[in-house]
Amino acid sequence: MEKELQMLLVPGSSNLRISGSSAYKFRVAEIMKAMSELVTILRFADETGNSKVRDNKGVVFFCNTKDLKNRTEYISFFNEYYL
Repeated sequence: MEKELQMLLVPGSSNLRISGSSAYKFRVAEIMKAMSELVTILRFADETGNSKVRDNKGVVFFCNTKDLKNRTEYISFFNEYYL
């Protein structure tokens, strides 16, 4: 059996622009981190922007491909708001 690819889904991260105080940026980043979840990639569609994924409860849905991040991208995305 082939190993399934898993990535972290951070909803809305592809078009997020946070401005304001550092406390506000930190709070928004904390909320986004809480909304993040590990998903299994069923179909990675780079050309259309809609990837088919399954969450840990077995729910299958489509998401923006740019919102999917590997572990390194996930850490660097949030480090931007914690400096």
